Amino acid sequence: MIHLKVLFHSRLAISVYFILTASILAIQLVKAEDFPDDQVETLETIEVPATAVIQEERNISIPLPTMHDLTPLPTSYQVQLLPREHVLQHVNLAKVARDPIADLKGTRQQVRPAKAERPPYPQFAREQGWEGTVVLRIRVNREGSVDSVKTQKSSGFSILDESAVQSVKSWIFMPAKDGEFPIPVTVDLPIRFDLDEQ
Repeated sequence: MIHLKVLFHSRLAISVYFILTASILAIQLVKAEDFPDDQVETLETIEVPATAVIQEERNISIPLPTMHDLTPLPTSYQVQLLPREHVLQHVNLAKVARDPIADLKGTRQQVRPAKAERPPYPQFAREQGWEGTVVLRIRVNREGSVDSVKTQKSSGFSILDESAVQSVKSWIFMPAKDGEFPIPVTVDLPIRFDLDEQ
């Protein structure tokens, strides 16, 4: 009888431990900086115009490589393993350190691009006549740098989406402000790739 009680209590303790561990992991997976869609502002559309390229048919012959042209793969001791970086947990303090003047006088300032170059229109996409609008979801920190960029809505062509994402990663923004306090924000940025016929 004592063995059954000990066995029951140990199984109960293990079950409670696993439930608590799973709950803690689930809470940590929810990022503080993720905003619901209704709190994400949409910036003005960036236009990327280009002229369609009509390419003539070409025949190019490329010789196949021979065995002595191939480079051997590196061995395991030649490959240097890089240490994994620890993922930093960011705490969203925007709601903690709020300027009450912003609520009273409405002095909230929207984020806007300060140093932004239009994405290049890929040559292959121009040759194929591909165009469309990609919507990027951008996380801008207090300093105005881009923390993360992801495709919220695709243009329908991955080459256009990737061109927009790679370009926006290097943009600098005037950060959003709550009163006089810069705050991190998440915004949607539409980028339209548009072709003119020759």
